[in-house]
Amino acid sequence: FLSVFISFIILNLIKLLTQQDINSNIVERDTPKKNGVISLSTMHSAKGKTYRAVFMIQCGANEIPRPSDIKHPSDHREKQAVIEVERNLLYVSMTRARDKLEISWSGSPSPLLAPVLQTLDDK
Repeated sequence: FLSVFISFIILNLIKLLTQQDINSNIVERDTPKKNGVISLSTMHSAKGKTYRAVFMIQCGANEIPRPSDIKHPSDHREKQAVIEVERNLLYVSMTRARDKLEISWSGSPSPLLAPVLQTLDDK
């Protein structure tokens, strides 16, 4: 279900960009980087690539980590393992930005963003 939902979001973004005559492409793990187009990808697909600007969407408390990723909420070890994987993925995704990073969420930000947001508040 989640991959279908993400595909739906990405395809809708491409449709909107196309309507505005903005070139875009979907990035898979082995997709070569194209200059002059907006690349849309999941956090997993962005690994190993860098971009001038990165816009991360849906980074809210209900999206990262996804509650459905924690199969047994009472299992502390499992919960911590999922959180660690998501934290690492979030960090890798943020570091794909060379010059500009924008992060958005609806409602509350993911608790995994707390260290980043605290650093920004301190400036």
